[in-house]
Amino acid sequence: TSSAISCTCHSGWPVSRSIRGCPVSNATRCSGARVQTNDTRIDLGNNNTANNPNSGTTFTELGAMGIFEQFTERYVNSITGTLTLRGRGIDTQVATQNKRIETMTARLEVRRQNLQRQFAAMETTIGRLQQQSGALQSIG
Repeated sequence: TSSAISCTCHSGWPVSRSIRGCPVSNATRCSGARVQTNDTRIDLGNNNTANNPNSGTTFTELGAMGIFEQFTERYVNSITGTLTLRGRGIDTQVATQNKRIETMTARLEVRRQNLQRQFAAMETTIGRLQQQSGALQSIG
């Protein structure tokens, strides 16, 4: 997904193949035209230098594709990407709504059972009243 270049941010953080190796605070400062640097020798201070075992083509700033990669990474990063976080938020909302549906279904089932009991009791009462009415009519 990224080019085979190495980059060094302004603060010196190495960025291999993508901006992911750079802290966000420094990554945001890596922009503009890419500037190639010579890294075959490392300055150790006190006029001492050494060969760089990781030497190769390095750039001090990102080019257009690096900036585009950084931009897209903000959206598709599997942990902090905008789309990932939005997807997780929607998943959480769906889970919450499913729990509410389950709770309401359980409450409706309890309510249905209560209404069925009341209806059965009412039917029994009506049957008794009809028997009493028939008994009273036979007397009179």
